[in-house]
Amino acid sequence: MKVLNVLSLIIERMGPSIRPHIGTLLQFMPQLWEESSHEGSSMLRCVILIALTNIVKAVEGDSLQLQPMTTQAIALATDVKRSEHVYLAEDGLDLWLAVLYHTPSVNDVLLHLIANMVGLLGLGPPGDDSSTSMAGLMDIGNDGLEVCFKILEAYTVLCASQPAQFMQHCSEVVVKACVCYLCDVKPQCVMAILNCVTDAIGDRHGSQVVEKAVLIYPQYIQQLMTPLLSLILRCLLDDEVGVVLFKLRANSSAYLVMCHLVPRPHHIVSTLYHAPCHTHTLPRPLSCPTPLPRPFLQYQSTLPAFYAVISRVVLTDARFFISYVQQLNLMPEYQKGTALPWEPMVLMQGVELFGLILDHWADKLDSVALVQQKKLAGLALSTLLPLPELSVVRRFAALVNMCVEVLHDVVDTDDDNGSLYDVLMGTAEPKEKTLHHLREQQISQCDAVFTTSLHTCIALKLEECRFLHGPIYGQLVETIDPSVREQLVQFVSIDL
Repeated sequence: MKVLNVLSLIIERMGPSIRPHIGTLLQFMPQLWEESSHEGSSMLRCVILIALTNIVKAVEGDSLQLQPMTTQAIALATDVKRSEHVYLAEDGLDLWLAVLYHTPSVNDVLLHLIANMVGLLGLGPPGDDSSTSMAGLMDIGNDGLEVCFKILEAYTVLCASQPAQFMQHCSEVVVKACVCYLCDVKPQCVMAILNCVTDAIGDRHGSQVVEKAVLIYPQYIQQLMTPLLSLILRCLLDDEVGVVLFKLRANSSAYLVMCHLVPRPHHIVSTLYHAPCHTHTLPRPLSCPTPLPRPFLQYQSTLPAFYAVISRVVLTDARFFISYVQQLNLMPEYQKGTALPWEPMVLMQGVELFGLILDHWADKLDSVALVQQKKLAGLALSTLLPLPELSVVRRFAALVNMCVEVLHDVVDTDDDNGSLYDVLMGTAEPKEKTLHHLREQQISQCDAVFTTSLHTCIALKLEECRFLHGPIYGQLVETIDPSVREQLVQFVSIDL
């Protein structure tokens, strides 16, 4: 074991220079792995896993020849049905991530490995003894949880050229994991889910499992996001629930109900109204567990990541998002006894949920610090401007004000010719040169955040508003604060 430790250190220090000697290493590594299979050799196997991880990182794209052994080792180390996974899981996860980062393409063996993630994250059905509750997570710990979501993110990127493979093998695990942990972990772990790889491609690129899935697989947005949107909206609006409830207690005709989509009595937030127990009737594309959410106040630091996901959904398919939210606000249907598909459900007499989301978005926009997340919000908000929904028309001035705020952060003036330019146009070179990071760079080249000029987009959307709204457009422009209008015309060359 001491020899292997020294060898692993040498491989790590030599890096790519070790490539000519890989053949020699491959001669004894498989035999050593088999000979260490007897009981009590788990520590030796841990050292072998570390050595394999360093070899994979050193040979980079040539690691494909190692996959027969590495995938076998990963499968054993991360299988919660085997008792030795308690010792091997941490190093097995590191090897798994290294293999995904350096593999040139996805294959069936790698796709089948993702089944082990069900046990590690405790995503199996209640009757499955091999992956119950949080047993797997108890063994891998918080650091292991972060690596698990990095692995899921790596699969999301790796399968970009084969979306059908992702949907068949990976999508359900990805969505289940996000739904299961989004409201059951501390804020730093929420960021491991929504922002699990910081600075993935340069300083400006935050890698998010959920957001990236929407970016890469827009044609499957409904299947991917239907189970997640309700939880994300709940996390965004729970602080608003307390404010609204406080205002409504004095009004006996107003009420607020919060309920969960599980076959148990609903939790009543207000004593003004008691609701019967219902279960949801709208089928979900992907079957997901439904956890009890924690109080929202601890998630304030994660608001920008949540709104980045909402922005990505709106930018990809605004109609889907609006129609989904409108289903959550069908109060007459609830009064008839038809359950509504979200968890928890906020129903307020006289309050339109989509409008509440827009108001909350306007209030929290200042909390977004990353310029790429602000631009993403600006693109999404400009996409909403031409829509005829009453909630949008009533908040036209507020939406324009938000767009102008983002323009100040994203658009700068060229010192040479005085022309305006978007500071996020183009993509930066990745800091790391792994195949995974190069794949991410290719994906970012199709991302509107880095390919669409914000001030040009807003100008086009305003022209679209003029065409669609006709005479009403002038009235909408008049609702904009004069100082905001003055700032807007400095960025967009159109006649308001």
